[in-house]
Amino acid sequence: MVGYRICRQLIFAVSQGFDWAIREPIWWMMAMGGWRNLVKNRRPVPSRVYRAWLRLNREPICNKAELRRIMSESK
Repeated sequence: MVGYRICRQLIFAVSQGFDWAIREPIWWMMAMGGWRNLVKNRRPVPSRVYRAWLRLNREPICNKAELRRIMSESK
């Protein structure tokens, strides 16, 4: 899943133009400076829940009941 997200971010950066694609790795290096803190405080979620969350981008919802239904399907 991580590899997919990194690849998608790279595609996005390139689509934003050359300057953006050059600055993107610099930003990532700065973000990696907080890696230890991230790992120390992480609270992972199951991949099926994460995929359901990603699906919301393609299938928007309009109310809480629909959100509960989608998230309960992912359990």
